[in-house]
Amino acid sequence: MNKKKKVKTLKTPNNALVNKYFKKYEKDERYFVADKALEELFDAFPKNSDFKNVLLKVSALNALYSTSVYAIFKMAEHIHSLKKIDQSLKNGDIKIVDKIAKVDFADRIFYSFATKYSHWHNPEEYPIYDQFVDKVLWGYQQQNKFSDFRRSDLKQFREFKRVLNEFRKHYKLSGSLKEIDKFLWIYGKELFDIKPKNKKRSKSVKLVKIK
Repeated sequence: MNKKKKVKTLKTPNNALVNKYFKKYEKDERYFVADKALEELFDAFPKNSDFKNVLLKVSALNALYSTSVYAIFKMAEHIHSLKKIDQSLKNGDIKIVDKIAKVDFADRIFYSFATKYSHWHNPEEYPIYDQFVDKVLWGYQQQNKFSDFRRSDLKQFREFKRVLNEFRKHYKLSGSLKEIDKFLWIYGKELFDIKPKNKKRSKSVKLVKIK
């Protein structure tokens, strides 16, 4: 018989736990420094009316966050073409995430990338969705039933943001959405980003010297 998969018991969220993980994030030489670089870049070029600036932001975000956007130029063209994008991002318009995510040059929706691109224009209004945040939120839902949603709802930005707010309210957290989002992400990486064990090195291939 197959053994039943063991479900991880998650730590009960409180302000001290969120602060602990946010401090871990601030001490992370890889991600915190990368985020500071993106923050400075998006602050320097907040508008999306200049195509060169959009291309630079898309390229940097894709490189530092590994967002798997292979058609960088086309994505920049797509974002540049969106009407009133700057006003939408400034106002925290939820619909802009969908507009960025849905493209006509690929058969996929760039949802996670869209939340990240929006986030760096307005961090408090646009929390970042990614696989680790998804896993931890769903884990807490299974463990404590803190809200009413299906897992697939997290891939709709309006619902994702609602669920994060309900998570904050349920556990009486005082941190910002950004702080809570970072807590979920760092905690999720700790739980689920399992590195494969070192495998035995394969036998080296002898190079034949060509005379």
